[in-house]
Amino acid sequence: MVSKMAKIVVPAFTLIILFGSLLKAEHVSGKLYLINKAKQNYSAEFRVRQNQDGAAHGQFSFKIGDGETKIDIRYIKVDGNCAWFAGKCSQDPQGRQNSWVFFAVQDGGSPGNLVDYLWVEWMSAEPGTEIQAKGKVDNLERPSESQSINGGNIIIS
Repeated sequence: MVSKMAKIVVPAFTLIILFGSLLKAEHVSGKLYLINKAKQNYSAEFRVRQNQDGAAHGQFSFKIGDGETKIDIRYIKVDGNCAWFAGKCSQDPQGRQNSWVFFAVQDGGSPGNLVDYLWVEWMSAEPGTEIQAKGKVDNLERPSESQSINGGNIIIS
């Protein structure tokens, strides 16, 4: 008795393109506990994803006391254990809505206490600022203020 098996031939380049596009997506997330220059404890939480088409989706939020600031992330670039992203502020108790914010994070390992870093640079809401923020991400610039985290973790995958 001879069994007949159907052969399916799929060109190798089809599989490479499929898996290559799946691997291109980048994820950056973190839940951080910090102390600002005014010696206030605050937390930050973010989850950002770069889709296969290069578009960034996600949000970064800060909580100080009862106030919460939210930034909708529009641009991201990942290189090794560092990520850069920028977005537009959608909520802020200090009235900075529509301002652009530029971030960089460094994943120094787990746990993130004193080895993970966060840089933040508030920009204006003026026309043309979005182009400047995107340029900072594209050029992997370092934002003006840096801070090691006191607790939590940054994960770049």
